[in-house]
Amino acid sequence: MDNKNIYEQSFKIYSYLTDCKGYLAPRQLLLLMQEVAWAHVDKHNIGWDYLYQHNQFWALTRLHVKIVRMPKWHETIKIRTWGKLSEMITHYRDHEVMDEAGNVIISATSTWVILDFATGRPQRVENLPTHLYVNEHRNAIVTSAPKIKAIPFPEESRKYRPVVFSDLDVNQHVNNSMYLQMAIDSFPINYVETHQLSECYLNFIWQAKKGDYYAVQSADIAPDDIITSIFSKEGGRELARVETIWRGKS
Repeated sequence: MDNKNIYEQSFKIYSYLTDCKGYLAPRQLLLLMQEVAWAHVDKHNIGWDYLYQHNQFWALTRLHVKIVRMPKWHETIKIRTWGKLSEMITHYRDHEVMDEAGNVIISATSTWVILDFATGRPQRVENLPTHLYVNEHRNAIVTSAPKIKAIPFPEESRKYRPVVFSDLDVNQHVNNSMYLQMAIDSFPINYVETHQLSECYLNFIWQAKKGDYYAVQSADIAPDDIITSIFSKEGGRELARVETIWRGKS
C-alpha cells in the first residue's frame, strides 16, 4: 500500500460528539474529516490562514461517504487523508477512518474548489505544492463523488427558517456539515433512532449566509434511500442536495 503524503490524526469519541444512541453523530464525522483535511493543507502552507491572506478559501462541493459502522462513545479512531490529482480548478481528497484494531470503518471521497471571498467564484491557483499532499496511486473510493439527481419539490409547501449563529463557520457561511444535519433533522425521530446511516452523498450548490432563510424537503426514492434538497428563500435557489442511505440498527 502506497503511504506517500498521507496525513493522520487520532480522536477520542467523547460524549459531546455522539448522538442519543452513543454513536458518533454524522455531522461530527464530517467536522472531524474537515479538521484533518484543513490540518493537512495547513501543514504545507496552503491552509485557511494562507488563503485568507489572498482573499480565498477552500470550499467543499461534493462528498461521498461509505460507513461500515459508526464508532461509539469512548472509542479512539484514527482519520487519515490524502489529496488526489487535481483537474483544472477541481481538487480531490480522500479519507479513511480506522478503529483501534486498524480496521477501515468509514471511507470517503470529496471534491473541493478554491473560492474568492468577494465574488464567490472558483480560482485557479498557480504553484500549489501538490507533490507534498497528493497520492496519485491510492483511493478510499475509486470514483469521484457524483451529482445527486434532482427531485421536484413544490415551492408552495416549503417552510422557511432563518440561518442562525450556530450554523455559521469561520468563512461566515453555513458549514457544509450543517446541510447533512438539516436533512437528518427533517426525518421522523423514530426512524433515525431505529436506523443507522450507511452511506451518504452531498452536493453543495450555493452558499447560505447570515440573514438567509432556507427550507428543507425530502422524498424517498427507494426503501431507506432518501434525497433531501435545501432551498434558499431568495429566488428559490437550491443550496444543497443530500442523499442518505440507511439500514436498521442491530
